[in-house]
Amino acid sequence: MPLRLSAADKKDEPKLWRYNNGIWQSDGETRVINLIDAIIGDLSYERGLKETLRRVRALSDTVTFDADPCLFPALDGVIDLRTGETRVFQPEDYLTFRYGAPLKHPDADYRPVLWFLCSIFPDPRDVLTSLDITCAAVIRQAFEAIIQLIGPGGNGKGIFEKVLSALCTADRVAALTLTEAKASRFGPGALLGKDLWILSEVEDVKSTINLLKKVSTGEMVDSDQKFGGRIRGRPHVLPILDCNNAIDFGDDSWGRKRRVIKLDFPYTFDYTPDTRPKDPHLEEKLTSPASLAGLLRIIIARAPFLCKSKRIYTRKRPEEMAEEYRRQQFSLHYFCDECLSTSPPKNEDGRIIDVKTGLLCPDDKAPRLTVDALYSEYLEYCHLFHVPVPAEKGQVGRYLKEMFGITSIVTTVDKFSARCYPGLWLSKTPKLAHAELFINYSNYTKTTDKLQKEEGKNGIISLLTTETTAEWPLWLLKEIERMLGYIQSCQNPQDISYESYLKNAVVSVVAVVSGQKIAIPEDSNVVYPVVSVVDEAPRSIEAELMQAEVRAREKEARDRALAAKYTGKRPRFYSELAGSVPYDISSPEAEKICRSFRGQLMRGIAPRIDFLVKETGLPKELIEHYLDGAPWVRKDESSPAGIVVYLPVGASA
Repeated sequence: MPLRLSAADKKDEPKLWRYNNGIWQSDGETRVINLIDAIIGDLSYERGLKETLRRVRALSDTVTFDADPCLFPALDGVIDLRTGETRVFQPEDYLTFRYGAPLKHPDADYRPVLWFLCSIFPDPRDVLTSLDITCAAVIRQAFEAIIQLIGPGGNGKGIFEKVLSALCTADRVAALTLTEAKASRFGPGALLGKDLWILSEVEDVKSTINLLKKVSTGEMVDSDQKFGGRIRGRPHVLPILDCNNAIDFGDDSWGRKRRVIKLDFPYTFDYTPDTRPKDPHLEEKLTSPASLAGLLRIIIARAPFLCKSKRIYTRKRPEEMAEEYRRQQFSLHYFCDECLSTSPPKNEDGRIIDVKTGLLCPDDKAPRLTVDALYSEYLEYCHLFHVPVPAEKGQVGRYLKEMFGITSIVTTVDKFSARCYPGLWLSKTPKLAHAELFINYSNYTKTTDKLQKEEGKNGIISLLTTETTAEWPLWLLKEIERMLGYIQSCQNPQDISYESYLKNAVVSVVAVVSGQKIAIPEDSNVVYPVVSVVDEAPRSIEAELMQAEVRAREKEARDRALAAKYTGKRPRFYSELAGSVPYDISSPEAEKICRSFRGQLMRGIAPRIDFLVKETGLPKELIEHYLDGAPWVRKDESSPAGIVVYLPVGASA
C-alpha cells in the first residue's frame, strides 16, 4: 500500500495518504488500522496502533500534492493541458481529486454547451471569452482576473455557473460570501485548493475589493483553519461575481479595471413572446457526461495556448469596458449628457436638422420631443449598452427636471394631444453615441479592415489565419459561425432552440453581428488575420493559399450549378468532406496535422503538403509519414509535378 505525507500538513500527527485507483486519498491511517485489525484481530490495542502509525509516518515520504497546475485529472485519465496529451493516472502525479468530465464517452458532443453559449451572448467574441474562463478555471494558476456576469435574471448566468461547477465538481467550488471571506478568520484559508469562487446576488463589493484583487492575483494567504492549526498558501481560485445590476466597485484604479472581465447577459429566456425559449431540462443536458466530455474537447484544444499566455481573451480593452460599465451604472446621466440638448441640433450652415434622418427640418423648426419618443430613445440607449435594469418613465421625468429644470407639458402634435418636453431636443441618436464610443476604443489594422471589406461579410472565421490554428481551433470557430448564423436568421425569438438548429444545421452563413466589425485589439490574445496588404513575392505560400481558396470557391459554385442543372445530383465537395477527418489527439503533431487538413477542406481547398507545412510548422517528412499511414486519406497521383496533394478517401480531385 503506497503511503505518503503532505508537505502542507504541519501537524504533529499528519494525515497518511494512500494511492487508490489513480488518486491519493487521505484515509491512509484508517486503512492501516483496518489492515492491522484484520490480521491480528483481538491482539490489536490502541497503544500498539499509535506506535505502529508513528513508525509508518517515519518511513513515509513527504510530497507536495496537486503540484502541477496543468494536469487535468479527468474521470478516466489525465490530460497535460500544456500539450493536450492524454495518458493514464500515475502515482507520481500526486493528484488528490478528479474533475467531473470523462475523457472518453461514446456520445461526447461539444455542441450542446457551445449552442448554449451562442444563445446567451450577443457577440461571438463573448463566446470565446466564456470558453477561456472555462479553461482558466481548470488551469490551477492565478489569472489576475475577476469575472463579472451582469444580467437581471432568467438569462443564462446561473446555468453557466452550474456547468462550471459540474466540470470542477462541488468540492472544488467555494460559495462563501464576501462578508464571510473578509470578517471570518477562516475565510481566506477556505479559498485555498478551490478552482472557482462563485458569488451570487452581489450588490456591494466596496469593502472587499482589495481582498478580491489579492485573491485573483494569487497573493500569499496565512489563515486559521477550522478544526486545525494555521494554513498557508497561494490561492488560484477564479472569482465570479453574479450581479443583477451594475454595482459600485468603489475602486476606479487601473488595477481593478485590468482585472475585471465583464460579460453581459442581455437575453431573457421564458415561455412568453419576445423572449427566447426556456428549456426546463437545460441544466441536466449541459451537465451530462456526454456534454462535459464534449466541453473537455474544447478545453484540450484551447488550453495549451492559455497555459502559455495566462491571459483570458476579451474583445474590449479595460478602458472601453470601464466606459461602457459607467453607462450601465448611470444610464440616465450619460443618455442625457450625450443625446439630449436644450438647443435644437443644427448642421454646419446653422440650419436645424432632424438627427434621426439627417434632413433639414421644414420651416427650420425642430419637431417637439414627446415623452414617449424620449423614453423610446432612452430604452434604445439601454439596449445598445446592455443596461440590465433601465429606469422607469417616471424616474426619467424626475431626472430631467433635476438636470435641465424642464417638466413635461400637454400640447398638440400632428393634431393629437401629447405630452412633450418644451425646450429639449434630441441632439444625437443612441446608435451614434454607441458608435462613437466604439470607434474611440476600437483598434482596426489595415489588414483587418481590408479582409472585412474584401469578404463583404463579418464571419467569425475572419479571426483565423494560418498562424492561429493552434489558438482557436478551426472546427470550433466554424461551428460558432453556423450557430450564430442560424440564430440571426430566426425571425421569432421562440424559434431559437438547439433542436431547431439541428434540424436546420445546413444554413447559409450570414453576418454574425449585423453592421459590426470584429475588432481585434492589438494587445488581445487573437492574432490578426494575415492578408496581403503590401506587395509580396508572387509565389509566396500565403498568396498561393489565398488564390487557391478563391479559385476553389468559384469552382465549387460552378460545379454545384452544373450538377443541379444537368444531373439533378449533388456531388460531394471538399468542404463537405471535412467531417471525415478524425480528431486525432494521440500526439500534438497528429492533432495539428488533422486540424490543418480539416481547415483546408472546409475552405474548399485540396490539402497540399506545402500548405500543411506552412500551417503546422512541422517538417514535411513527418507530415507525409503520418498521412501515408492514415487509413482515411490517400495521395492524389494526378496532381501536377512538384505539388503533393492528399485527399480524403472517396474524394475526387
